[in-house]
Amino acid sequence: MRRIRRSRGRPDRRRVAGVGSGRAGLGGGTAGRRAGAGRGGASKTDAPAAGSAGEGRARDAGGRRSVASVFDAPARPAPARRPPSPAPAPARPAPAAVPTGRKKSRRRRILRTTALLLPLLLLLVAVGAYLYAKSVYDKIEKIPLADVLSDGGSGTNYLIVGSDSRDLEDLVDAGLDPAGFQDGGGERSDTMLLLRFVDGKAMMMSLPRDLYVPIAETGGSQKINAAYNGGPRRLILTVQQSLGVPVHHYLEVDFVSFAKLVDSLGGITIDFPNPAFDRSSGLDVRTAGPVELDGAQALGFVRSRHYVEVVGGAEQPDATGDLGRVLRQQQFLKAVFGELGGVKNPVTLARAAGSAAGGLRIDDTLTLWGAIQFAWRLRSLDPTPVDLPVRLGSNEAGSVLFLEPGAEAALEQFR
Repeated sequence: MRRIRRSRGRPDRRRVAGVGSGRAGLGGGTAGRRAGAGRGGASKTDAPAAGSAGEGRARDAGGRRSVASVFDAPARPAPARRPPSPAPAPARPAPAAVPTGRKKSRRRRILRTTALLLPLLLLLVAVGAYLYAKSVYDKIEKIPLADVLSDGGSGTNYLIVGSDSRDLEDLVDAGLDPAGFQDGGGERSDTMLLLRFVDGKAMMMSLPRDLYVPIAETGGSQKINAAYNGGPRRLILTVQQSLGVPVHHYLEVDFVSFAKLVDSLGGITIDFPNPAFDRSSGLDVRTAGPVELDGAQALGFVRSRHYVEVVGGAEQPDATGDLGRVLRQQQFLKAVFGELGGVKNPVTLARAAGSAAGGLRIDDTLTLWGAIQFAWRLRSLDPTPVDLPVRLGSNEAGSVLFLEPGAEAALEQFR
């Protein structure tokens, strides 16, 4: 509030009267405005006139505004400026809703496409598997034996021969030291067995290589191993004529290929009751219990003819001779077939088949489909072992095995 200037001496009464009159004018102007507002705005011109008269009286002789004019129009602060608001980000358009009918139509198209492509994919897989199986089958040597194989009997008999190749190249390829084999070279039958499938069951019987029987096409008797030296044809005829067992298919496996097969499977496990070794075959097992053998050790185990066990620190040579080797060969084959049955990876199975194909020989009547069926049976093979009763003896052929009277009942199971 501004102070009213005082003149020297007495105050100017007119100035004071002007202040009073100005206040009266302020009151009159206010009353006029209120009256005009009450009358609905009809006296708008009257209220300002009264206010103007009051305000005019509020000025002093010098033309300056009095205190009343100050109260009548107080100074108002300028409104503060607000900072400009940032422009809102443009809203993203909402994705257009896909009609339900269009979703169903798209799903039907996917199902139709899948239904069309799935059979094609399965066909391509089947064709690829067939072509690979045929390429493996074509590597196997076929032996013309159709004229000597049998087509009778209630089941199917496979004569399986494990050939013991002593060629230098084969031994080195198997990881064996040729210097350890002191019984000459060449190729011989180290194991023979009959495998029979009938009514969904399997039976297996080993034929000892020292079994003394009449040899077909020779007119004389000798160890059955001598029949193999005359070729697969003579061996089949000898089994059929001397033992009375029909042979429907013939398979010959080189043990070197079996060693590769074992390696492709990652090894096999054999349970040894005692540590054992054979310096001739290369077998060297230094602990008892389940032992995992690689290809070379498995080959040394299956062809061992001078098997020695270490019992209580003392070496005990196997006194059973050829019979002991037959039992070890059966144990080996069961281990291999069991390992094959546990393989679920088709790539591993294909690699195993390819590794053994080069050392296989089969008869020419075993077709590709027949070979596939046989291989599939081997995966789940758990054959019932059948023992052929024999006794140990000797004659001009040396140490031999003769059939016991009870052998007829065992052979009857394969007829």
